[in-house]
Amino acid sequence: MDGRVSIEIQRACGFSSSEYRLFDITTRVLGFRRIRPYVKCRLEWGPTSTEMQSTSFVEAPGDESWFDWGDKLAFPVRSDFWKASRFKVVAEVFDKRELQGVVRGDSFIGTGEIFLDPNTVASSPQQGLKVLREGKSAGELILAITMEAPDQARAIMAASTSCPLTSVAHALAQVLRAPNAVDLLMAARPPMLELSEDTESEVRRLFQAWVHRFCQQTLQLSGGETDEQTIGALWKLARSAQEIVACCVRSSTDDVQDIVVAWLRSFFTGCAGKEAHLNEARLRGLLTMREQTGAGHANPREELLRMGVNVDNLRNDMQNAVLARFKEAEQGSEEEVFTCEQIVQDGRAMPGLSVVLRRCPGSDSGFNVFIYHTDSIRKWQANFSYDPCTRAALRAEDILPIC
Repeated sequence: MDGRVSIEIQRACGFSSSEYRLFDITTRVLGFRRIRPYVKCRLEWGPTSTEMQSTSFVEAPGDESWFDWGDKLAFPVRSDFWKASRFKVVAEVFDKRELQGVVRGDSFIGTGEIFLDPNTVASSPQQGLKVLREGKSAGELILAITMEAPDQARAIMAASTSCPLTSVAHALAQVLRAPNAVDLLMAARPPMLELSEDTESEVRRLFQAWVHRFCQQTLQLSGGETDEQTIGALWKLARSAQEIVACCVRSSTDDVQDIVVAWLRSFFTGCAGKEAHLNEARLRGLLTMREQTGAGHANPREELLRMGVNVDNLRNDMQNAVLARFKEAEQGSEEEVFTCEQIVQDGRAMPGLSVVLRRCPGSDSGFNVFIYHTDSIRKWQANFSYDPCTRAALRAEDILPIC
């Protein structure tokens, strides 16, 4: 199959009446009026729509209060569903009738629809849907929506060495849209990464935000890219993931890249249901990819000031490197690792940032530059005394506030 979307009708309220039809007045007068709603649903994305499916009926309380429902519908979806930037859930609610239903069909309660971003469903699977009839409220549904990746995605993850990188990226994004994806990701971490409760909660939050960005970015891949083109599109995300993994490592002697490779192999194996084989050379190339941007600007001081960067703490020989790093972050719409806020937006650096510079004679500028939220990196340094990205020793005076 090409995957499946499940919709569970968890709860409902407000269903106290349905569309009036002849003879309904009799049951109201005699006090026998009952509302027994059921829901018909379908999915739509672009010009494509699934078949309408129906739940069983339940008996609604007469006071319009909330009641549990608990019926689930499963919709097989085609491969083009995973390329859609959004999809729509359409619901129609009817009142189950006995004899009148046989003769004239069931009475209409109302209809509703919601548009959803497939990249955010995993983090927010529960959705409220307002039901309207003739423009007025007729009730509300609480839906729980989950997406299940196609079998082909798991097959690609099991044999990724023989698949183009763009196909592997799409398969990974499909799996990561499952509601328990971050749980599976955390469970796959190598045994040496024992985290405190607070650290695990923070890393989980960072991965949740990263998963959202990764799924969004893969929507921009057509599927026909070469490995080199895919690496060029995804390397900033790979570096961001590597920075999150680095936050889990307590020993400065551990190789973060080795841990990333081991972690991914374990995750792929768990998702595929059998031993997964990674193209390790390609993965390491993705993790080590760098891009030189903005070096050699004619007036780096002026450009940094225009971006809202205070240069008082930066020597002249540092300014080109810092500018290059901010330009790189701007082009990649990068987010700061601790806060998950965009580093540069509308040409301005976010407030409250610092940089850490490391001498690197092999680079164009002579420095590698790391951008952090000031309060967060200061707390990190006070607790661990090493850089979360490089594992090198980090002193308080190495942290240079610039915004």
